[in-house]
Amino acid sequence: MPRGYVQVRHESAADIGAVAKIFVHEATGAPVLFLETNDDNKVFAAAFRTPPPDDTGLPHILEHSVLNGSRRFPLKEPFVALAKGSLNTFLNAMTYPDKTVYPVASRVAKDLFNLMDVYLDGVFFPRLHEDPTILMQEGWHLHVEDGEPHIRGVVYNEMKGAYSQPEARLSRALERALYPDTVYRFDSGGDPDAIPGLTQEAFVRYHEEHYHPGNALFLVYGDLAAEEVLEFLEDRALRHFSHKAPTPLPPLQPPFPTPRVVLEAYPLPEGEEKGETYAAWGSVLGEEARDTLWVFALEILAYALVNRPAAPLRQALLGTGLVKDVYAYVEADVRQPYFALVGKGIPEGQAFAFFAAARDAVERLVREEIPLGLLQAALTRKLFELREADTGSYPKGLVYLLEALRSWRYDGDPLEPLNFSAVLEDIRMRTPTGFFTDLLSRLFLRGTHQALVVLEPKPGLAQAKEAALTSVLRHSFASLSPSAQEELRRRTAELVEKQRTPDPPEAKALLPRLALHDVPRSAPKVPTEVIREGGGVILLHPIPTRRIAYVSLYVSLASLAPEDLFYAGLLPSLLSRMPTEAHDAETLAELLDRHTGGVSASIAVYERAKGKPELHLALRGRALAEELPRLAGLMEEIATGTRISAFPQFAERLRERLARLESDLVPRGHLVASQRLLAQMSPAAAVLERTGGVEHILWLRALLEKGEEALAAAARETERVYRELFRVPAVVSFTADPDLVDTVRTAFAPLLASLPNREPVEGVLPALLPAADEALLSAADVFYVAKGLDLAPLGYEHRGSAYVLEQLLRLEYLWNRVRVEGGAYGAFARIDRLGRLVMSSYRDPHLEETILVYDEAVSFLREVDLGDEDMHDLILGTIARLDQPLSPPLQGERGDAEYFSGITPEELDARRAEVLATTPKDLRAYVPYLEAFAREGRVVALGPKDALIAHGRFVRHTNLLPGGKGF
Repeated sequence: MPRGYVQVRHESAADIGAVAKIFVHEATGAPVLFLETNDDNKVFAAAFRTPPPDDTGLPHILEHSVLNGSRRFPLKEPFVALAKGSLNTFLNAMTYPDKTVYPVASRVAKDLFNLMDVYLDGVFFPRLHEDPTILMQEGWHLHVEDGEPHIRGVVYNEMKGAYSQPEARLSRALERALYPDTVYRFDSGGDPDAIPGLTQEAFVRYHEEHYHPGNALFLVYGDLAAEEVLEFLEDRALRHFSHKAPTPLPPLQPPFPTPRVVLEAYPLPEGEEKGETYAAWGSVLGEEARDTLWVFALEILAYALVNRPAAPLRQALLGTGLVKDVYAYVEADVRQPYFALVGKGIPEGQAFAFFAAARDAVERLVREEIPLGLLQAALTRKLFELREADTGSYPKGLVYLLEALRSWRYDGDPLEPLNFSAVLEDIRMRTPTGFFTDLLSRLFLRGTHQALVVLEPKPGLAQAKEAALTSVLRHSFASLSPSAQEELRRRTAELVEKQRTPDPPEAKALLPRLALHDVPRSAPKVPTEVIREGGGVILLHPIPTRRIAYVSLYVSLASLAPEDLFYAGLLPSLLSRMPTEAHDAETLAELLDRHTGGVSASIAVYERAKGKPELHLALRGRALAEELPRLAGLMEEIATGTRISAFPQFAERLRERLARLESDLVPRGHLVASQRLLAQMSPAAAVLERTGGVEHILWLRALLEKGEEALAAAARETERVYRELFRVPAVVSFTADPDLVDTVRTAFAPLLASLPNREPVEGVLPALLPAADEALLSAADVFYVAKGLDLAPLGYEHRGSAYVLEQLLRLEYLWNRVRVEGGAYGAFARIDRLGRLVMSSYRDPHLEETILVYDEAVSFLREVDLGDEDMHDLILGTIARLDQPLSPPLQGERGDAEYFSGITPEELDARRAEVLATTPKDLRAYVPYLEAFAREGRVVALGPKDALIAHGRFVRHTNLLPGGKGF
């Protein structure tokens, strides 16, 4: 045991394959949770209680700012330096309603300690105390150039982007309504209207009050020695502090005598008179809902009644015609968790009819009792998800640590959420006793701690606020004395100069680094065995999966005519969610929950270096080994017996699909703009546009406006496309434990035999979108700007150095020019293996300025001086990005993608060797391509309707506002 600590717990956390230990640092009282496991993807996190005192976004801006230089690492942004030059598998920070978390992860122990070193120094000893330009850059400042004052700042623009999404406004309004007397009435992220009220004095004081070890929770996961971690914590941070009490828990909100009703508005762009209404019905159960049992129970209830296919409350509400889409969520990252039922696309004036219909449906469910089979199936699904722990590309340990914080943050047991089998067994025993029916009744019928929130569109609201802000800024600036005006200009110039001045070499040399010889020479591979049987192909990926099998059935879209792709794009919203010849939709959903981890469909498109792209509909399923025959039978039922054209479900699924696609437009604005741009260059992207992009949305809007007769005809066409797709040989992929692969093949042999063996006829690919600068008109308050060019006609040949160039452009150039100087939340650069170069920005206050930055990238590349240490960091960061660990199902999907794309293990190793050997000369060889990019590249921007229309660049305008049409 290291000196200075006492161990207070040591027990098994068998459900996650770990041994849990809790230590307390005696001098400061800081607790440390250590989850010892054989997982080599190691994670460290420091968490602080950070209740927001107002709406200025103090916790969020501080989260950004502590990583902008510290006592031992006086760089402008050590965070970016780490992103460029470490083998991290996760590097970020997160602000929650009342806590802030700083996690890092790496598979290399030395690298993790390097990351911990920089993060610990940043959170405890940041330079923000003596450097006011950090708040100016990351939070807000009055930017004065050419005599015109503007508000700029990274978080300010990030939150402007967030507040331009009606659902974000709705959730904030709901929390204000449910907790009017506690810290949860404030937005920890920051309200753009309030952020400019934050002062440097309040900023520094908040850090001093909340960022000390007594208010911290430290969490560690992985194959590390606890003693080494504890000694490191003591040496790098804790020895500098004495005991200090933690920040108190947020006070409880007393229940209301009657539910609260709140009406709020969201802005419509100028010229738009109509929009959709949103409504949320939220309910707080009580402080006991903090316990893991109640959190799990609420999540199971939300899934069973609303979020699963054919869920009874969802079906009842969709059947009224009062709403286009319904979903539920549980917010458990607050002291008193709440359950929310949300309706989207409600006709004007019908919000309270929606609430009445919801109450009627709840009363009926309580009166008749929620079906036991439905609840048991949802409970089984929850257990499967927890056991599987499919975290995608996130480190598994990070998810476990965040789960532990859900309880530990409020002085609960951090191990309770991790020992989930015992909790779910308790729920299983209660389920037949009416437990869930009583829970639903307590939430919405007997409870009074509720809020009904209606969010309605209001024309002119954004314009009025923007005009008022401009007027205030101009008046305030004009009222200043000449010397005060000059001081503001001086501070602006000082900030810009700092942003543009590189860190001195001696400061960069202080960062801990890995050596390149620590990097494996060979690229990580997904084992893939290709077996050809009859007309089909089987792909086997034998990897450890914890006795879960993952199956993907790929059927080709190649025979479809271009107009049929619109109908194929509907299938992901229909398969597994519609009735089949054997079962109605509700029974099918229950069987899937009872026996599998789910079956879903998606459009999967892959590009080869030569030849046409591979176009597929992928039907994916997962199940435990003992349930494989059931999974195979259900996937066969879905693949061959779905009643696609069944009404009214077909129309309901289409309305849900449109509502969700439209909701995703602004949050994914940079991806939407980038794909739209790529559809001018890539047949594969043109297919994705028709099956799920902007083209698909416009087609689906027009279809739904035509009425029932047109929908019935579309249902028949979609059924025809579905039948055609499953008449051709399939490629099936199995990902499973090595000793389970033969069992999976045997279980799925009948399904493969049931598919007709007819060779597909090659169809015609859809035409590329006409090359043009395009404006995607939306209600967003900020821009998402993409510019791109196909480099292949210029002789581009793909090399590993392109990945290093991406890293250089993204983190050295675009980060500084678009994010740091411009105030956007993010900026990206990518060159795909066929030579399409795209740069994009996220939540960006600028349009023309950002395009100019893209065009000036060639000057940057010509002039940048890259020394040995710079190249070392760029190469290391590039390898970290290429080697990002993946969960078992994503590993299988990567193996499938490599097969369809024709990527061989030899090619992966060749590209890696080229990355490791990249020199400054190799990077400067891309100058001619960036010259052409600046000269010939096309721009697609998603953003505020008025600003985009006013800009003269765009020859094509596409209206993405709900109900809008292209023009």
